[in-house]
Amino acid sequence: MNHKVIYAIITEKCPPEIKAQLMSLPEFEALSIEDQAKELKRAMEITGTDKSFINYASSTPMMKRNDPPSSPSLIIITLISMIAGFILICAAFFFYDSNKELGGLIIAIGLILAAGVPAVCYFIDRILVEKTVKREKEVGSYYPDNSVDSYNDISDTNFSRETPPKAVIWEGTAGIIMISASLVLLSLLKGTTLGIVQGILFFAGFTLLSISLKQVKKYDIALLLIIPSLLGLTLLIFSTTAAIFPDIFITLLCCSLIACGILIILMPVLYNIVKKRRCTYKVSAVCVYVKYSNGKNGPVYKPYWSYTYNGISYTHKDLISKREVYVGETTELKINPYAPHDIYRLSFPSCCKYLMFICVLSAFIAFVAAAGFPMK
Repeated sequence: MNHKVIYAIITEKCPPEIKAQLMSLPEFEALSIEDQAKELKRAMEITGTDKSFINYASSTPMMKRNDPPSSPSLIIITLISMIAGFILICAAFFFYDSNKELGGLIIAIGLILAAGVPAVCYFIDRILVEKTVKREKEVGSYYPDNSVDSYNDISDTNFSRETPPKAVIWEGTAGIIMISASLVLLSLLKGTTLGIVQGILFFAGFTLLSISLKQVKKYDIALLLIIPSLLGLTLLIFSTTAAIFPDIFITLLCCSLIACGILIILMPVLYNIVKKRRCTYKVSAVCVYVKYSNGKNGPVYKPYWSYTYNGISYTHKDLISKREVYVGETTELKINPYAPHDIYRLSFPSCCKYLMFICVLSAFIAFVAAAGFPMK
């Protein structure tokens, strides 16, 4: 959707007395792109048009630009890597009993091939696509009319239409690589050395993932990933202290496991406490779109809320909820004044229970391996 189409919608819907203050479409079309953007903003202010709704309309599937095709070589690498990873994982179980260290190493490598390599290939593909988009935009062949990017400041959304910044991509990739590398170390290292190195990788890996998600306005999952990051820090403290004071090893192990258990069990409570302390400013919001789907336990809804803070309109894609929400419905939201897309709702993401399970499993394996106990 270009400037002319948006301006036509505004002039068509506004009352005649307000329409007299606006330009005709031929006059508007004669302006430069920069002047069109300025006139569009003026028209929105005069008519009171919902800026965030216009911005959302410009990003609907039928109006989005088509990304260049993915690299065929990266697709082939991803496919081969996933197949090889699954084969290695299955094959490792045939001789795991005879050589546990080698079997564990092969399983870890298989997991990296099945999940880690495809993730890295995806990020590389996004970078290549972004480069292609940039080149086509420079020669004017990407957008046939006015660039959507020329009015990105009309509204702020927590769902991006383009590839995230390169820094975000590399932070996320580094986090995935560190977490994957910690799996390999389960078969290569033992005792407190394993705990120290694995604790560093867990802490650094999940922290980088949390930072990268926060930068693309995914505040909920970014906050949840702090929990496994703290588990890695706990493992690091336990292993380092045990190496310095081996006489109190059992006491340290018990205290560390209790601390990790409290973090995991209280994860939903801690999540809501932090969100409530962050989000203190109340705003009135209206639902501009609802994504509906059928879940395992009935229908679920993902509402898109539009609200204004400090003169800027925001469109926020909320968490999935079982409560039926209608377009046009109004509600009161508590937002983070320093990050207006960070919203407090007395709930937690559906992925929280899966993350809790992963944290329990990874914490148990990590502490048992770091303690040097055999895993059977």
